Amino acid sequence: AVSYPVYVDNATVATASSTQMVTPSRPPLVCPTTTTTTTTRPPTTTTTTTTSSIPVGAALIDLDFEQAASGVTGWVPDTGLTVTRVEGAAHAGTGSMRVTGQLSSGAGVAHARAYMPQLPSAVYTYSAYVRLPEGQPPVLMRVDTAHTADVLVTDTAWTRLYGYQSLSAPVTSLSLRIIAKPYCGGPMPTEFLVDDAQVVHMGNATLGAIPQVGFDCPMTTTTTVAEGPTCTAVYRVVSSWPGGFLGEVTVAAGVRPIRGWTVGWTFADGQTVQQSWGAGLETAGPAVTAGNLSWNGALDPGARATFGFVGASTGVNGTPTVTCSAS
Repeated sequence: AVSYPVYVDNATVATASSTQMVTPSRPPLVCPTTTTTTTTRPPTTTTTTTTSSIPVGAALIDLDFEQAASGVTGWVPDTGLTVTRVEGAAHAGTGSMRVTGQLSSGAGVAHARAYMPQLPSAVYTYSAYVRLPEGQPPVLMRVDTAHTADVLVTDTAWTRLYGYQSLSAPVTSLSLRIIAKPYCGGPMPTEFLVDDAQVVHMGNATLGAIPQVGFDCPMTTTTTVAEGPTCTAVYRVVSSWPGGFLGEVTVAAGVRPIRGWTVGWTFADGQTVQQSWGAGLETAGPAVTAGNLSWNGALDPGARATFGFVGASTGVNGTPTVTCSAS
C-alpha cells in the first residue's frame, strides 16, 4: 500500500497508510515570466518619380475631336450643361465638341488628366478654339488659369482662348477648364463649340502678360433734345345773345419763357368775328388766326395773356379746337 501524505507548509501531518511512506518533493512556486521584444523599424521613405525628359513644346493634352470612338471622353460639364461630339462644325478637320445648356457666369466645361510618373516643375500653356452657333448672343470666355484674359466669342469665327501658369513638382494632374461670362451685361448663350484643346509643356519659358483685347462694350449715347418754347390756349364763350356772342381766348406759356404766340382755330358752325381786342386777328373763311401784340407777346413760364372778340352766329355756336404756337 502507498500512503498519501497531507502537507501543510511542507510538513507531513497525517498518513493514510503506515505500510510504506513516500514523501514526494513539492516543486517551488514559479511566477510566469513576461518577455518584451522591441523591433526597431527603419524610417519610412517616400519615393517620387518625376518625368524629366518631356521636350519643350510637347502637348500633354491634345484633343481635336476627330475620332468618333473617343467622342468627348474625359470632358466634365458643369451642372445643367451637356457635351456631345458633332460633325461639320470644326476649327480644323471635321469634328468638334458642342456644349449645350443655359450658361451662367463662371460656368463651363473641364478636362482633367492624371500623370504617373509625375510631371516636372515647368510653365504649362492652356488653349482651345471656341465659337458660337449661328444666332447665339456674344459672350466672354477664357481658359481658367493663373494668367489669362477674357476674349469676345461670337457666331462669326473661331476664337482662340489662351493662358498659362507655372506649376511646381509634384505635378500629378493637369486640368483644362473653359468658362464664360456675360458680354457687357447681355444675355448668355445656350450652346457653344470647342475644338483643338491643348495643354503644352513649355519648360522654363518666360511668358509675358496676356492683355484683355478684342472687345469694348458699346457706348450708349443719349441725345437730349432741348424743349422749345411752348404755349397753350383755351377758348370760351363768355356770353351770348340771339345772333351773337362774346368770345375769349387765354394763352399760357409753357415751362420756358416765350417771346410771342400765335393762336388758330376754325369755326364749324358758320360763326364769324366782328371785332377783336388784345390780339391781331385775321380770318380766311371759317379759319381764324390771332397773334400777339407788341405788349403781350413776351410771357414768363406759366404766365398768361388774354384777348377777346365779338362774334356772330346763326344759332348753333360750338366750341372749336384751338392750337397755340410760341416763339
